[in-house]
Amino acid sequence: MQKHMQKQQPSGFLANRVVQVHPSLRCNLACLHCYSSSGPRIRAELPAADLIERLTVLRGEGYDTLSFSGGEPLVYGGFDEVVDQANALGFGVNMVSNGLLLTERRVAQLVGKVRQIGISLDGRPERHNHLRANPKAFEKMRRNLPYLRQAEIDFGFAHCVTSASIQDLPWLLDFALAEGAQLLQLHPLTLTGRAADACSTLELSGSELERVWVMSQLLQVQAGENLTVQFDVVPRTHLLSGKSRFGLLEERPSGPLSSLVNPIVVCETGELRPFSYDMPRDTDIASGSDWATQLAAFKAGGAASVAAIVRDAFDGLEASESLVVDWYQHLSRHASSSRHAAFELQKC
Repeated sequence: MQKHMQKQQPSGFLANRVVQVHPSLRCNLACLHCYSSSGPRIRAELPAADLIERLTVLRGEGYDTLSFSGGEPLVYGGFDEVVDQANALGFGVNMVSNGLLLTERRVAQLVGKVRQIGISLDGRPERHNHLRANPKAFEKMRRNLPYLRQAEIDFGFAHCVTSASIQDLPWLLDFALAEGAQLLQLHPLTLTGRAADACSTLELSGSELERVWVMSQLLQVQAGENLTVQFDVVPRTHLLSGKSRFGLLEERPSGPLSSLVNPIVVCETGELRPFSYDMPRDTDIASGSDWATQLAAFKAGGAASVAAIVRDAFDGLEASESLVVDWYQHLSRHASSSRHAAFELQKC
């Protein structure tokens, strides 16, 4: 394990080397804006033993942070076993939850095992309940927040920003400060999964992205040192200046997988996907059980196709007039459009 203790250089746009885990689409809610169409009726999930085997391989590739999502992580049958093993491997573990199952007993079980918890919050109570398709969702979530404070587990609120919820941002900051959160994370709505049909009119326009970015800066000034406001978009010029941090784009890429692809995603069906859950399925790096062999093949030459997508995405930034960009959405959309163009060319 000694090699994992060495300080690593940043990879891509993240300081840590992150594995995003989506082990199940099971959820106790069926939210209208869900990017993965999760819900109570879905039962398929990645067995804990299979997930642990994959995480062991990825730890050996230099990844140091595990971000648990879903579905709802707390309804995943192997959650406790995977978290225990992830800690034993040396991962720092974070999770995103809708908060309904964070009872006093459950929170006590997470102490010392989960580093930070993100609670999904969709705006004022009436908006939150509407998007969560549950009239009691906000009340049940809020009722559990004192348990996190009492346990002294760092927590924040993760808000999916829609064109309708922009007006709620000042309220969200006041609520987060009043509840003792350490983070208010804002992320633009992504029209994938159930959201593609149920929320198609709520996607932020380019000017709205810019407006929310400015608002996030003002909210941070208001919050001071009490809380961090993070909006998951970045000035386009900043993204372009960070191109050199992508080891994948070097003439001869080398090093562990975490130097080439960060973050990386483990899906509920066992695939290993680069950068984002909504990247096209034909960009998957590995599937099945023999990950070690597939990762070796990827590093030996298979990475070229993913590198081409990243280069094209940067070229798209060069040609864009946008002031701010949601990088991972830009990347996945660019990958999808590139694949579509290639498919059309093949048909000709």
